[in-house]
Amino acid sequence: MIQYINKTEGMRGFFRGSSLSVVKNMIGYTSYFTNLENLKKTVISEKNFNYFEIREYPSIILYNVKNFSTAALSKSVSNIICSPINVLKTRFEVVGDKNPKLLEAFIKIY
Repeated sequence: MIQYINKTEGMRGFFRGSSLSVVKNMIGYTSYFTNLENLKKTVISEKNFNYFEIREYPSIILYNVKNFSTAALSKSVSNIICSPINVLKTRFEVVGDKNPKLLEAFIKIY
């Protein structure tokens, strides 16, 4: 398989879909960390919860549950945003079109 890809497409064939991977990661991580910080500011008020001053066991659990919930919600939103890009990336990797037309592929998926 490696020889076939190298023979038919050259070294460029080994990097199919890499540009979409970079775009997906940039959008995914940006949306994840932005949403995470905004949710933490909304859900976990710094006045109410200072992790180093919490001495009560139920408060520590509540603080950790809120942290977990905000991270899970933020990652879910990020995955929903990046899912179409991931589908395009995978199709370009598998199909191996030498001149992929991104807009046509996106319209076809939509």
